[in-house]
Amino acid sequence: MVGAVVKMAIPTPESSRSLLDGPEVHRILVALDSSRSSLRALGAAAEMARTLQAEIEGLFIEDEELVRLAALPFSRQVGFTCGGETSVDSDAVERQFRLLARQAQAALARAADAASVPWRFTVRRGLVRETLTRVASDSDIVSLGHHGWSGGLRRHLGSSARGLLAGFHRSVLLLPDEQVATSPLLLVYDGSQGAEQALQLVARLLASRQVDSVVILVSDPTPAADLKARVEGRLSSAQTRLRYVEVKSRDHQVLADAVRAVRPGLCVVSAEGDWVRSDAFRQLLLDTPFAALLVR
Repeated sequence: MVGAVVKMAIPTPESSRSLLDGPEVHRILVALDSSRSSLRALGAAAEMARTLQAEIEGLFIEDEELVRLAALPFSRQVGFTCGGETSVDSDAVERQFRLLARQAQAALARAADAASVPWRFTVRRGLVRETLTRVASDSDIVSLGHHGWSGGLRRHLGSSARGLLAGFHRSVLLLPDEQVATSPLLLVYDGSQGAEQALQLVARLLASRQVDSVVILVSDPTPAADLKARVEGRLSSAQTRLRYVEVKSRDHQVLADAVRAVRPGLCVVSAEGDWVRSDAFRQLLLDTPFAALLVR
């Protein structure tokens, strides 16, 4: 294990610019439905938009599969919010869509106004995963609840969340149903190109907020001292207490256990490695209440 604390310093204009180097975030998309995790995703997206000076876009998808189902004779459907099974027809589905869209837009307006960020609201009809992927192509980060759009399967990642983890080409912010802590911020860093992108985004987050932070240094094969030097070169001017933890293995379960031990509020990790697609990472998301920012 490696431990260190960096004292807080007042950044100079030159050092502040180094924190802001790297790709900018212009738009954060939040997928809205009627789930609690969707509302958590909205709140987190608004807060991140304020930190990164970005626009927030709310997306409500009228699920085409529900429309087709409602058109069938004797259709029965699980309710949007209560989970009970009721008879349903096309008119009822359309009314429910309109009601939920109005509620989603009102929630977006409240969150964006509270964060003082610009916002827009979009309604699209189609298959959920395909529609979300298409609309998200114009965004930099997609904020999504673990269990949104899942039809009540509360012990599994929602279908949209699973799709975004599997080959999506935008950064994804995943929020659990539970309230998460505000700190510490955790970065998993192994020196790879993807980890460098995650480090750049952490630097932007820390340029305007003060939060205790932890860096897990995955020292296989790069020595921990070299990894630490790279991180400090980027974050030395951040007004944060920075602690390091060394993990000498890339084993998926070992990495998951290291994250659990930190108990982060937000975990920032590259989405390019095998770990984020592993069963160990998926289980970590399910049983540990933290926000995960998967950076691409």
